[in-house]
Amino acid sequence: MIIELILLIILIFSFLALIVMVLVKIPTLVSLPPEILPSRSRFFSRLKEKAKNHSFLKNFSFEVFLQKTLGKTRIIIMRLENKIFRYLQDLKEKTQRKKDLKNDNYWQDLKKPTDENKNLPE
Repeated sequence: MIIELILLIILIFSFLALIVMVLVKIPTLVSLPPEILPSRSRFFSRLKEKAKNHSFLKNFSFEVFLQKTLGKTRIIIMRLENKIFRYLQDLKEKTQRKKDLKNDNYWQDLKKPTDENKNLPE
């Protein structure tokens, strides 16, 4: 109980410290000119051009890569689904066998003498 309270206090103070640090840095970030901040499109276009210049990436097709990756992922998911189905089927069979063994005492119950059967003439 006390450990949870201490951890909660640490968590709250950590969030407060994080908020204070962000609030202190916001004016500095706002005062920066836009040229200093790198644009994403320029970064990615430059990265794409550098990748095209490498010999092992000249014939690279993102669509083919994506197709192969998705195909392999699909196969892995289907195998996993099949294993889960088999496991579930085995569990159902075990449960059914246990239920059958539990209900298999029918003839033993009939053979047991009861009070009514004792009074019957033989």
